Amino acid sequence: GCYDGAQVVQIYVASGEKNAPKYQLKAFKKVFLKSGETGEVTIPLGRDAFEIVNEEGEFFINKDHEYTVYVGVSQPDNESERLLGVKPVAKRFIVR
Repeated sequence: GCYDGAQVVQIYVASGEKNAPKYQLKAFKKVFLKSGETGEVTIPLGRDAFEIVNEEGEFFINKDHEYTVYVGVSQPDNESERLLGVKPVAKRFIVR
C-alpha cells in the first residue's frame, strides 16, 4: 500500500469434532511493513496447536484425524470474509 502499516497474521485450527468449537485460534504474529514492502512470516505450530478443548474444558488430540489449518488476517467465517474481502488460506492434513 501507500502507507507503512501493521497486520496480524492469524492461524486457526479446525478439528471437525462435534463437541469442539468449529475452529480455534492457535497462533498469531503482528507484522510491520513499510510502504511498498513485502515480507514473509513464519509461525511455528507445536503439537499443542492440535489439541481440542471440549465442552468440559478437557484437552485432547485426535490421532489419525483430519484437521484444517486456516492462515489469514481474520477468523475463517463468512462475516469476516464479507467485511474484509479476503478469506483465509486453508490446508487439510492428518495428525498422526
